Amino acid sequence: MTFAKNDLSQAVVLFLGYGVALSPICDGAKLFEIYGQQKGESLLSDVLRLADEASQISIDWANTSLDAAGIAVHEEMHNRHPYLDSKALDAIAWKFTFDWR
Repeated sequence: MTFAKNDLSQAVVLFLGYGVALSPICDGAKLFEIYGQQKGESLLSDVLRLADEASQISIDWANTSLDAAGIAVHEEMHNRHPYLDSKALDAIAWKFTFDWR
């Protein structure tokens, strides 16, 4: 399914609770509430795919701090998905760094 560029970016932010929660959450219900069942399910699938993709980015932990890794993930996901806005990329990097704490 094709979405407006900002729909997917907003879905990433909403799903992860970026800017609202103290740590990343996985709130699929929020997507259904905002977008309805059908569009919410499609967006949820795309958001989960993006989160999984980010989690698989290789980091040289021997030479990279957690902060630097977050920046690297932000940059790599931007290169792979230039349609995602900065806030969505920040949310993805935020989740990545929390997963590695």
